[in-house]
Order: sequence, then C-alpha cells, then structure tokens
Amino acid sequence: MAGRLLLMPDAAREAARAGGASRPIAIEEAGIDARLGEVVAERPEAAWCWAACVGAIMRLHGQSLDQRRIVAQLHERHPDLPAWGHRVAAATSRRWLADDYRWFACRCDVVWDGTAGGERAGAAIVAARALADGHPLILGANGHAVVLSAITFARDGAGNGQPLAAVLRDPWPGAGRRALRPADWTGARFLAKLNVFPDDAQGWWR
Repeated sequence: MAGRLLLMPDAAREAARAGGASRPIAIEEAGIDARLGEVVAERPEAAWCWAACVGAIMRLHGQSLDQRRIVAQLHERHPDLPAWGHRVAAATSRRWLADDYRWFACRCDVVWDGTAGGERAGAAIVAARALADGHPLILGANGHAVVLSAITFARDGAGNGQPLAAVLRDPWPGAGRRALRPADWTGARFLAKLNVFPDDAQGWWR
C-alpha cells in the first residue's frame, strides 16, 4: 500500500489533543512564490509537467534549460513517456550545460517517496524549512507534478507547527497559480527539493 503525506505533523496533532489550541498562535508563511516565474509544460499531453517543474526551479536559480533537453535526459527515444519519483531524482542529479553555455550542477533530494510505503508525518515541516531557505519543491500527486511554492502554518507558543494552506504552481496550461487542494496532499506520492549550483570547473571551453 502506498504511503501518505500527513498535512498535520505528529507534534501539532498531539498539541491539539492536549489543548494546544488554547496557546497563543502565530500565523507564519514560508515560500518564494513571488520570485518564481511561469511554470507551464510545453507538451502537457506528453506528460512533461515534471520537466516544466524542474525547468522553473532551475530558472529561479539563474539557469535556463529547454524542457526538451530535460526530458531527453530521461526519455531520449520515447519523450512522451511519463516520469516519476526516483527516476526524476536520478535524471536531474547531474551536471548540465545551460542554454547560455554555462555549466551548473543539480542534486535532487527526495523529501518523501510514497512508493516505498509508510507515512512521512513531518514532511510539511521539512517542506516549510526548504521554502524558507529559498527552495521550492516538486510535488507529485495523482499522476501529476506541480511546484510547491509557499506554505502557511500556525505555530503555538511551544513551537508546534500545523500547516494550514499551501500555494502551488501548476504547469498544466491555464492552471497557473492555485491553492493546494486536499486531493493534492492526500494523493501525494513524491516530494523533492532540487538544489542548483554554479559549476564551471569543467566548462565547455576547457
């Protein structure tokens, strides 16, 4: 049975049971939504939503890469095939030559992979920390990939946090910026952070 991401982490759930809701509550937001550019799949009918998410995060970090090249790294002969979970992580964790001929490196850190089973109760808190550090995340749910760009959560006086809402960038044409729906979280099967670094150690001119 596939695992589940839990919107309310264990600490927040226990605090609520113990009457933590009566403590002073602070509403906080973590994210980079205002800095993230457009996220649109060039070929949504070909299941390129994951490549659109990867490309958007690369652009956020100053690196431009055509979606066709991202897809070719995983599906060189059959570009219309979908991609998921650990295959996306493996395909993106490498050195790339950007469209402007600058080298950069990527490392995809998997926060949670539901295909392995089990629950990741603290995934929302891990995601909030990544967003606060300027790293949007790729969320795979219900056969579709989106960018998780912001999370709003309540924090009590004891430091317990409970996610309340989140903002997504949906690469399906016309979807754009939208709120996270319950089905996005309960149907999640993959959550990952893409780290992007300049890397000119072996540039194309050498």
